[in-house]
Amino acid sequence: MLREDGHVVRALADAVDLPQLATLAGVGVLLAAHEMPGQNGLWLADRFHRAYPAVPIVLLTAYCPASLHRELAVRPFIRLVEKPVGYGELHTLIHSLAG
Repeated sequence: MLREDGHVVRALADAVDLPQLATLAGVGVLLAAHEMPGQNGLWLADRFHRAYPAVPIVLLTAYCPASLHRELAVRPFIRLVEKPVGYGELHTLIHSLAG
């Protein structure tokens, strides 16, 4: 859906593919699942943020325990979105973050 809306989308198999992101120029928003093979979304977000501090990060999760909220409280650079998320909500969020 994001491609159909005109966005360039790059999908990675898991968090350990992060070095591939370094080859991307002009990343507008990082959209990642919290649960993924290899590591989790916090691990990915921390590393991505160190490399690209100006790029907004959206973390998607279907399960949001109190421990995740505590972790996010010290990472104001991450925007949490709980699944399921509708395309309209995601579309609006991506457009507002990508400028």
